[in-house]
Amino acid sequence: MKKIMRCLTADLKKSVCSYGFCICTVAVFILCFASVIYIDDFTGKEYTAFEIVVNRSKIPNIKFSGINILHISVNPYLTIFLPVLSSIPFVTLFCTERIGGNIRL
Repeated sequence: MKKIMRCLTADLKKSVCSYGFCICTVAVFILCFASVIYIDDFTGKEYTAFEIVVNRSKIPNIKFSGINILHISVNPYLTIFLPVLSSIPFVTLFCTERIGGNIRL
């Protein structure tokens, strides 16, 4: 049982600490927080989720909680690309181990 847990933690550390995981995390962050979630009716200015989180003082009288911002910021691009982005760290790690000969199938 210890050997299995050691192997699982080693694979988890390889996946989470890889460049692919960091790149995918940044891509999901950009897809989530770059979407427009509020349009001012008077000026026509569009506010992204990142602008609202960073600088709430410039936003005119809107009441957004953190959950509302996250819920509104999930755009269709995120739902399309999330399965692909979530598989990239594992696939790159698997291909590297397969080419290197560390894994036998």
